[in-house]
Amino acid sequence: MLFFKKYIDNIENMLHSNNLTKEKSKALKTAKTWGLKAFNSKVDRLNDSALKTFWNSLKNSYINIQDKFAIDIYQKKLSSSLNDCYEKNRDYYKLVELLMHYNCRNCTKKCSTCEIYAEFEEHCIPEPGTDLGNCRYAYRGEDDWVNINHKKLLLMG
Repeated sequence: MLFFKKYIDNIENMLHSNNLTKEKSKALKTAKTWGLKAFNSKVDRLNDSALKTFWNSLKNSYINIQDKFAIDIYQKKLSSSLNDCYEKNRDYYKLVELLMHYNCRNCTKKCSTCEIYAEFEEHCIPEPGTDLGNCRYAYRGEDDWVNINHKKLLLMG
């Protein structure tokens, strides 16, 4: 929906350019009218909370078109930046891994009674990916430790 609204807004910007013929201008106005009708029918279905979130997101969003090569360069820079971040905070990530190993391995506590769970949630620590039914961070042993690695821990930031 964000993209659709931004697209309609861009049509409005194109209409204000002076290099359009009457036919092109009319076609863009028609596209804008029908686009707004479709957009408004979707917006009317949102509850108040979703609507507020949508309008706030719309204020802070923009459309950016990049080719595949620009995206590849961006991903390489991001990967390099994440590696640098990990190296700078290696001790912190090791501490989180040790906490998980000694507190979450074979844990049977409920998450509502665990102080470590609350801290992990607050700091967006990625879970191991196993669901033992009691806590997202509980795991059985090293075989369940598949989804946690140094790169994923960078997401904690």
